[in-house]
Amino acid sequence: MESIVMYEFQYEDKLTYEANFNRWLYEARKERRQYNDDFLEIDEGELIFRKMYGFKEIQKRVFG
Repeated sequence: MESIVMYEFQYEDKLTYEANFNRWLYEARKERRQYNDDFLEIDEGELIFRKMYGFKEIQKRVFG
C-alpha cells in the first residue's frame, strides 16, 4: 500500500502572492490526486487560496 505524505503549506513572504498561490495549487492538486478527489480547477483554487491568504495581498498593498 502506498504511503501518503501530507504537505503542510507555508506561505513565504519573500515570494509574491502569485508565486505562493502557484506553489499551493500544485501541492493541493497533488494531494487531491493521492486521495482520488476531483481535480482542483484554477477558479476554485483561487477562491480557496484567497480565503486562506488573501489578507497577505492586502497587507502588501497597504504596508508595501
